[in-house]
Amino acid sequence: MRIGVDILGGDFAPEATVCGSILAAKIIPPDARLVLIGDENSIVSLCRRELFDPSAFDILHTTERIEMGEHPARAFTQKHNASVVKGFRLLEHGEIDGFASAGNTGAMMVGAMQIIQSIPGVIRPCIAATMPRQGDTPMLLLDIGGSMDSHIKLCEELFSAARTEFKHLEFFYFHNCLYEFVWKDNSRRWTERTPPWNVLHKY
Repeated sequence: MRIGVDILGGDFAPEATVCGSILAAKIIPPDARLVLIGDENSIVSLCRRELFDPSAFDILHTTERIEMGEHPARAFTQKHNASVVKGFRLLEHGEIDGFASAGNTGAMMVGAMQIIQSIPGVIRPCIAATMPRQGDTPMLLLDIGGSMDSHIKLCEELFSAARTEFKHLEFFYFHNCLYEFVWKDNSRRWTERTPPWNVLHKY
């Protein structure tokens, strides 16, 4: 199994992504290999600083990246050598089995929809993150899109349908990133807000 990693993506790249890849390389199965996509000089330099052999990785060199503030679709079509674009091309051609990036999530969504394409029946893919919890009750955060207002009705229909599948289901809205507040009723998003820590502590 070969897993591609966008080394240029994220607020603290490439240091955080290279160091994270080193940690992963130490624990993944012997038949798995990481393919690092980014500036080869930076990757090799950071590996040597961490006393780690860079030959443990396959490296695809590029210095072009899609910045956090760029328009995802436009950047994806214009920056053919960007690390995210190269990662999806490798995935498309079967040269890697999976691809991960901590960079521009919009660009990741564009690549997933336009190059890989969605599973039949999936109307709108989402970005999911599991939250560590005590006990065996799972908590999953779903980001269904940065501009949520046009999707409120769809969300309400989804959550209504999901209620029959779970013993207990609570849902909250948040905008773009889970920073300061979440809310239950979008029409009252400015007046009836809940700190995320309150949700985590309660559930």
